[in-house]
Amino acid sequence: MLRLIDWLTARFRRFTVWDIALFKSTLLSFGVLVGMHAKEGGRKFLPLVWAAFILSYLALFFRIVTLASDKLTDD
Repeated sequence: MLRLIDWLTARFRRFTVWDIALFKSTLLSFGVLVGMHAKEGGRKFLPLVWAAFILSYLALFFRIVTLASDKLTDD
């Protein structure tokens, strides 16, 4: 578990401002999803929030993986 945290910390240090904004939008959309599932009202926007969460999560995942592959080629 400690190796995973060290690996993620090393990737996070190489994030740009845009990467951090993407990370925050992923967390925000996840929080909105949790809140929308907890309350019955406002379900008409649920597919839109799901799409925003999935797209931002995939973009963030892709960015972390490309940072990892850049690190491998730098060595």
